[in-house]
Amino acid sequence: MFIFPETMIPLWAWKLSPLTSQAIGAWGAGIGVIALHASWENDWSRLFPMMLSYTIYGILQIISLIRYPEFLDWSHFSAIDYTIFIVSIFLIGGYGTLVAWRKKDSLV
Repeated sequence: MFIFPETMIPLWAWKLSPLTSQAIGAWGAGIGVIALHASWENDWSRLFPMMLSYTIYGILQIISLIRYPEFLDWSHFSAIDYTIFIVSIFLIGGYGTLVAWRKKDSLV
């Protein structure tokens, strides 16, 4: 989406311009870099702020999906795929927040 934005526009769950396609691609790359960094660190006690923000981000995205469902083109599989992805962000963030909180408390 970032390098060739026009190729993904027809597959996306809502209407995009090339610029918004690139912005979403950059957002996805950023999440990927954060996930790789978290895997590299492998230290739950230090990942608490990141996991908490990931949980909050998932909550906010779910709220926006519930509030504005008409903006998604539900006839495309990408809308369902996007919804599953957002729910997974919330679940992974919530799990990571709990684990990081326990590890952080055990160090004190």
